[in-house]
Amino acid sequence: RHWTRLDPRQLHRAIAAQPEGRSAFVECKQRTASRASIDGTVEARVIAAHHASRRVRARGRDDRAADASTRHRNDMAAQVAARAGVPCNIITGPLGAGKSTAILHLLKTRGDGRWAVLVNEMGDVGLDGAIATSGTELVSEVAGGCICCANGVAVRVALTKLLRRKPSRLLVEPSGLGHVATLADVLQRPPLAGAVDLRAVVCVVSCDRHAKLWAAAPVYRDMVHAADVLVLNRRDVDAAAADAAETWARELFPPKHVVRG
Repeated sequence: RHWTRLDPRQLHRAIAAQPEGRSAFVECKQRTASRASIDGTVEARVIAAHHASRRVRARGRDDRAADASTRHRNDMAAQVAARAGVPCNIITGPLGAGKSTAILHLLKTRGDGRWAVLVNEMGDVGLDGAIATSGTELVSEVAGGCICCANGVAVRVALTKLLRRKPSRLLVEPSGLGHVATLADVLQRPPLAGAVDLRAVVCVVSCDRHAKLWAAAPVYRDMVHAADVLVLNRRDVDAAAADAAETWARELFPPKHVVRG
């Protein structure tokens, strides 16, 4: 009864003061320490298992996110491929520069597939007969002015007829007086934007007449500025003029891809 009135600390000291109680007290402390050690080990294992489970779940979420991102990229690529139109190049240049000859060269050296050609006017080289003999029958002519400005409706009608035959590439040759930027804008606006994929614009340069045209013809300067590729043609007419034209072409800014015709 005396011990029942003691607080826990006093009780422990009283037990420890007794010879038989001291050993019991030590044994009790040892059991308590052992139990605490066991409990700590179990708790540590539980915490480690919890963290491991969280890491597994995190890896699962990362894998699912990566799979979803890959599926999204593949879907986007498929949509882009489905929306991609027929590759199209504009072949421009002044009158008599050799645009039709350049197109015939492209048709002869092309890869597989059927190429379509839309011409504003027939030049000195008859494209219709030449294309028929080259194995490509897709050719259409838009007469009655420049297709770059006055005949937007006629261009759309002619292109629609050509595109219905599913060519693998489309070449467009405007007249030597055409505004290429306007034609490019027409090709990139609805309803042609989804059906035509405008690629490089090629300007055929007449080296023997380049200096005069560059000085006196704003339309010619617009053709050059709108072009991505410059084909230096008629280089055999005047060697000095050809060298001067090539030096000029390679010093343009923004730079152009220069090809010797």
